[in-house]
Amino acid sequence: MSKKRGMYPTGDAANKLAVLSNDFAGFGNLHFTESVGRQGRFRRHTKCVSAPENKDCPAICHRSELYRPPTLPRFDYFRKKTFFLPVTGNFIIFEPVIFNKKTMNKIFNVLWFILLLFISGVNAGAQKIEFEKTVHDFGLVPSILGPVTYSFKFKNVGDKPLSIKSVSSSCGCTSPDWTKAPVQPGETGEVKATYTSTNSLSSFNKRLTVHANGSPSTVIISIKGVVTKDINAAFPDSIGKLKIKDRRDLVFPQILSSQTSHVQTVEVANLTGGDINLSFENVPEYLTVNSVPVVAPKTRAQINVSVDGTKVKKFGYITDRFTVKSDDAKEQINVSCVVAEDIKASENPPVCKVDSLVVDLGVRPEKENKISESLEIRNTGASDLVIKNFATDNASFVLGTKKELKIKPGKTGTVKYSAKNLPKGDHSANIYLTSNDPEMPVLNFTVKLKIE
Repeated sequence: MSKKRGMYPTGDAANKLAVLSNDFAGFGNLHFTESVGRQGRFRRHTKCVSAPENKDCPAICHRSELYRPPTLPRFDYFRKKTFFLPVTGNFIIFEPVIFNKKTMNKIFNVLWFILLLFISGVNAGAQKIEFEKTVHDFGLVPSILGPVTYSFKFKNVGDKPLSIKSVSSSCGCTSPDWTKAPVQPGETGEVKATYTSTNSLSSFNKRLTVHANGSPSTVIISIKGVVTKDINAAFPDSIGKLKIKDRRDLVFPQILSSQTSHVQTVEVANLTGGDINLSFENVPEYLTVNSVPVVAPKTRAQINVSVDGTKVKKFGYITDRFTVKSDDAKEQINVSCVVAEDIKASENPPVCKVDSLVVDLGVRPEKENKISESLEIRNTGASDLVIKNFATDNASFVLGTKKELKIKPGKTGTVKYSAKNLPKGDHSANIYLTSNDPEMPVLNFTVKLKIE
């Protein structure tokens, strides 16, 4: 029988076969056959990877039979396998010639991995669960205050309803509870984990496994802490008779003006024999602060604080405070956050470019502890770049530019800053600038130096 020239695939089919050929290089002589159905007929293309430099194969490769080079001894074969590719709607037929069962197992493992990747691609965009955090540290847990509870918040970032099937605990001392109703796309739910101390003064680290109908189908969350009898160590501060953990300053991560921040909590405890009333004063409009109105004896409570970006009137770095009031005392809690304006993209936006957002000034001698530096900002876009709302979180640093800074396309602008009378030690400052760049509405520079 005379040789017949093999028909080589073209376009996307050729690319797929070429990639697969590279992946299976070294596993033996592999024959890849792609069959594409058209109007009830099948056209078969075959590529033999044993042929050097895409030359004619020494066998009749256009046929569906297995090929074994006549110069090589007999090998182990397995039957040809056909796999359907859901992305392209094509069938790929693999006809490997392998040397032994060990190599055959390797090929099967790779094939299954490819199938799993395709299956994952088909399911993408369905139910998808995303937790704000998966680990919570209670810190010191006073044994006299009983069980402690934390709520893990999650969001359905897919496009189909998400349901929590079950939540299992690693220990009987930890009991879970969760949102039972289906969580619609874009909505949130929670998984509560309650730890009950067994009166042993030791550390704990408990895991809970969340089973959902989305991706991923299982999520591990955990709670940890240390059980102690020392109530003063767990709640080192107080507002009158109300004990409070040492979290006077709440720092929120950056959010957009169209978003609401994650909730920050301040934990308080009542160690007395009577109720303690709890209320709040001087709360800014964009802050949401809530808690139970009465803290019962020998119990704890949480003050929950969040930032509503839609109610913020000034963008950039914002500092504020509100007052916590108990029966016999008041205390202020400081809040800081960075709110970026949610700027709609335009056809010719400004583009903000900087060499680095981290500025290391190195080591300075104490006699030269006065610094005067500047930040350079380039506009590589097609319209004016406007820098405004200059602020820093370090009172020792002073910004030389307070007004609006406009940078023309292709030009560079500078923002000056200075500091003096810095004591010995390490120093750092965050400098926040807001801009009209949709991709970088807030520039956060970090300046570091050491005085010796």
